[in-house]
Amino acid sequence: MNSKKILLINSHVRSSNISNDSMVSNLREEPYPSVGLLSLAATLKKNRYNIFYLDIPALLKRHNLSFKDDLDAFVEQTITDTYNDYKPDLVGISCLFSGKFPATIFISSVLKKIDSSLPVVLGGIQPTVFYKEILERFDCVDFIIIGEGEESFLQLLNCIFNGGSLSDIDGICYRDGRIRVNPKRNFINDLDILPYPAWELLNLQDYEIESEKWERHWHNPKGYSLKYRFPFLSSRSCPMGCNFCAMHLLHGKEIRYRSAENCLKEIEYLYNEYGINYFSIIDDNFSMDKSRVLELASKIRKKNLKIYVDTPNGISIKFFDRDILEALKAMGLLRISFAVESGSDYIRNKVMGKKLPREKIFEVFELMRKEKDIFVRAFFIIGLPQETSDTLRETYEMINKLYLDNISIHTAVPLPGSRLYDEVIRNKLLLVPDQDILYAENFHQASDKPWIKPYNLDIEELIEFRKKAEDIITQRYASLNRNRKLPIHHLLQL
Repeated sequence: MNSKKILLINSHVRSSNISNDSMVSNLREEPYPSVGLLSLAATLKKNRYNIFYLDIPALLKRHNLSFKDDLDAFVEQTITDTYNDYKPDLVGISCLFSGKFPATIFISSVLKKIDSSLPVVLGGIQPTVFYKEILERFDCVDFIIIGEGEESFLQLLNCIFNGGSLSDIDGICYRDGRIRVNPKRNFINDLDILPYPAWELLNLQDYEIESEKWERHWHNPKGYSLKYRFPFLSSRSCPMGCNFCAMHLLHGKEIRYRSAENCLKEIEYLYNEYGINYFSIIDDNFSMDKSRVLELASKIRKKNLKIYVDTPNGISIKFFDRDILEALKAMGLLRISFAVESGSDYIRNKVMGKKLPREKIFEVFELMRKEKDIFVRAFFIIGLPQETSDTLRETYEMINKLYLDNISIHTAVPLPGSRLYDEVIRNKLLLVPDQDILYAENFHQASDKPWIKPYNLDIEELIEFRKKAEDIITQRYASLNRNRKLPIHHLLQL
């Protein structure tokens, strides 16, 4: 074992304004592990580094702490105790999205207060998008990993501990008298060469599903004994290039796949070793390679694995058909989310660039009409610069017509690196000063706060529309609430 000790921390949400670590908060889902950080841990372990994994959200759950408690005091004491017990040589902190950024900086400052010479490295979506701004504003951070981290983080460790030039490392930002940036150019093409995430580092009890919540809010049509829900990533990136998306900064512009056999082996491992039988597929475009989905489903069916899957990140309607639906059902599909984005053909296709015909949207949702055991959700994005009263009306009408159980109305967020951001900055449409978005904890699509001033729409109308659209679902619940013998989403499908 390498004598160098690396502490990896999964940061938390510091404010009550954001639901802590919930992929779809209003479904009351349990926090689950950071697959990115555990994948990084596995690569470092393979290269003989000594790894300690600290999951702050899991600790908060274990100690039954909420935002009403003094979370800062608890986290600071936890970080201090961990440092004193483990004595790490370097710390890496994952900051998945903007809601975690204030806590990430707080953790970094605590570490620097304990040991000012301790190298602190940040990674994740937020640091990838704002790498330069973070190093300019926060002395408690020494390095930023830009994009996927397995190779870059390993190169950084080897350089720090064994000598070498930081300028040779792909995809990092650091200080050398001034801010230096090595752009991310290289991505791992063969994902099968990566070790599976280091699931063995987890205390599984921290991720147990709370049965009472499950029975009250979820659905278990096959009556499986459910104990854990884990994320599963079978590919990286999406080549579709929607104008609001900046995921290419993290995973590149070309989609890369794990083989069906490689995916099956990890699912089998988690199923047999840890009893995990609920998997959330968090790919950006899981269904794009149809043959791979069908192959994986066939392998799962042959193994007779009694599992459930869901798709909290959404499935592309463009690459969805009856064959994909049947394959997902064979994998145990319990809940599915579709990325519709807008009911306006102009917004969806000309502005966003989705190239998704209206007829295809209704075809897919009609496919789901007979699937009484599958919870159907749709994602919509409102508030792009070209949004108008007419385009909002078209979205409202589509939501009202579609066969679905629930919706997520997302607010358009101009992420640096996206074409949307360039337009917003160029035309001065950002509703807050540019420098403020880095530390804005709700700078993400789940926020109900508009960040963009549309050319021909009042902000108040945008805010009112969100409530009006969500009321469609509320009214459906109310009208069917008298029949309580079935799960709530069954009520919507009667």
